[in-house]
Amino acid sequence: MTLGRTDKGAIKIKSDGPLGLRAVNCACCGSCGCGIQVPQNLRTLVEGGNFTMYGVSPEDLTFEDDYWYAEFFLGLDDGFYCAGIRYFFETGCIGKFFLFIEFRNGDECNDNPCSGYGQFGTPEGCGEPAGGVGTFTINGQGAYPYYWFGDVEVPPPNLVFS
Repeated sequence: MTLGRTDKGAIKIKSDGPLGLRAVNCACCGSCGCGIQVPQNLRTLVEGGNFTMYGVSPEDLTFEDDYWYAEFFLGLDDGFYCAGIRYFFETGCIGKFFLFIEFRNGDECNDNPCSGYGQFGTPEGCGEPAGGVGTFTINGQGAYPYYWFGDVEVPPPNLVFS
C-alpha cells in the first residue's frame, strides 16, 4: 500500500465531509495476495456485503462482476482511520489491506504524528515487518490471522456479516 506523504514524512490527508478525514491513497488493495479465505459456510453472507467492522457499516460499498469493495472513514478522539476491504466471489478471498490509523497528536505518539497499519493474514510474502500479530473473528467464528505494523498498535477487527 502506498500512502501519500508530505515532504516531512507525515501522511497526507483529505476531508471527506461529515465523517472527517482520510489518508490520501488510502482506498487501495495490497498486491501481496489473499489475506484470508472465508470458510464455505460463511460465503453466502459475506457475498452480500452487508456487514459491520468495529460496529460501523461501510461508508461506501461497490459491487463489481467478480468482487465487492468496502471503505470506512471514521474519526477517533485525536485521529482517524480508514479501511478498505475487498472480497473476491470466486476464491472466497478477503484481500490483504484492511486498516490504517493515524493519530496526529496525543498521548499515543508523545504529541507527534504517528500511524499504524493493520492487515488480514500474515506478513510473509508482503515484505512488511510485523509489529504484532493476533487473530480476528467473522461472525464470532474462527481465529483468522491478522498483523499490524507502524507506530501504533492497531486493534483486530470484529467483522459481523448479516
